[in-house]
Amino acid sequence: MDSSSFSESAEEDSQSVQQVSTKAAAAPNEQEERRKKASVSMLRVLTAHALRGVYGVCDSLSLSCVWHLLRRSRELWVTMRDAVIFNLIWMGISFIKSAFLSKWVQQLVGDGSWVLDLGFMLTWNLPVYLCLWLLSIFWHNTIVQECCRLLGRKAIRQVDPMQALMESSAKVADEVYRLLVVAVFYFCAKIIQLLLAQIKMRLLGALIYNLSNCWMASFYAMEYVWTTLGWNLEERILFFEARWSYLGGFGLPITLATFSLPFLQAAAVYATFFPFLVILATSATPKSHVDAFRLRLFALPMHAAHAVVEHGLKLIGW
Repeated sequence: MDSSSFSESAEEDSQSVQQVSTKAAAAPNEQEERRKKASVSMLRVLTAHALRGVYGVCDSLSLSCVWHLLRRSRELWVTMRDAVIFNLIWMGISFIKSAFLSKWVQQLVGDGSWVLDLGFMLTWNLPVYLCLWLLSIFWHNTIVQECCRLLGRKAIRQVDPMQALMESSAKVADEVYRLLVVAVFYFCAKIIQLLLAQIKMRLLGALIYNLSNCWMASFYAMEYVWTTLGWNLEERILFFEARWSYLGGFGLPITLATFSLPFLQAAAVYATFFPFLVILATSATPKSHVDAFRLRLFALPMHAAHAVVEHGLKLIGW
């Protein structure tokens, strides 16, 4: 091999080495660029979800919307008045009993006060709770149907809600289905909280549980609207999963108002403010998320409740 051929080969080897070293030096830079782009993309998605949650909170506090609808319909006004007055009476008696009567009875009776507490619960709290629950079905369906009429949203059921409740198997199935979904979801959230508490993560468990309560409140309010509009199971699941951050924010205020209260007091406060949330759920127009990610929160509870309702209806011949 002559000297010219050797020098050309050496130059080619040198160029190859330089190209390899340049690529090796550029590889970390490219990886860093990818990481930066991924971080920016993730930050953009998280910001978008946080904004959706803020929009949900703002919509759930839009009292001007409630006032505007109440002014337009006497039927809506009367229904809201009845619902709020009955629940305020229950809430007031529950708080008075908890704040004053319980302490007075405990000082008077001592260790036997639990008997009187049990008697009060069985003779007052439980019967009133069941009666108000039955009345709330009438109130909430009336509210949704009237709001749909005022807002121009087509409702498939325009019959009297109480008559539909007593005579229509579909209405009974809707209410049983709604309660089953909330019960299954509540059970799963509670199990997660207890498991995290066992591994010394109580704060995270409490956070997840209260966030679940936000979603349950939104779901329960939205379910009245979905039922009235005639949405099927798949449409409900798709709507909720595509808007989970907005609906988490939508249920946050009512959750904050009740999370530190005992069960019956929390139920009284919840029942008092829930009719307002139903109105706001009817008028809310949450947008779907900017990303394609769907958080499958209610898929399992909704399918389980749907299967239980269908099986139960078949057993009783409906």
